[in-house]
Amino acid sequence: MRLMLDAHVSGPRVGEALESMCYSVRAVDQEKELERLPDELLFDLAVEENRIMVTQNVKDFMQILKQRPPEKGHSGLLLIPHSVKLNDFGTLISGIRKTLSGLSQGEWVDRVEWMRRARSS
Repeated sequence: MRLMLDAHVSGPRVGEALESMCYSVRAVDQEKELERLPDELLFDLAVEENRIMVTQNVKDFMQILKQRPPEKGHSGLLLIPHSVKLNDFGTLISGIRKTLSGLSQGEWVDRVEWMRRARSS
């Protein structure tokens, strides 16, 4: 599964953990050239690379989707609720994995999902 983590989703903590679980991850906070990109271009890059965009920036990315011509499509958008603290790495990692599970990369095309929380054991 190919992912693009937005700037506020920790690449060193969340991204590296997901990579160790066989996800292909690019993290904006780990690549200077990505940090400078406006959200629209970052989303376009995620689409170009067939990556699901993972973000808590719901307002901006939903606006980008709204303005995007339907024929352009996208590779998927996974939204993190504002109720989830971005420094709660365990919740982020397990929630992202739970939300992605059961779907192929192709099934994420043009799909928007809220991150689901994994149940505590």
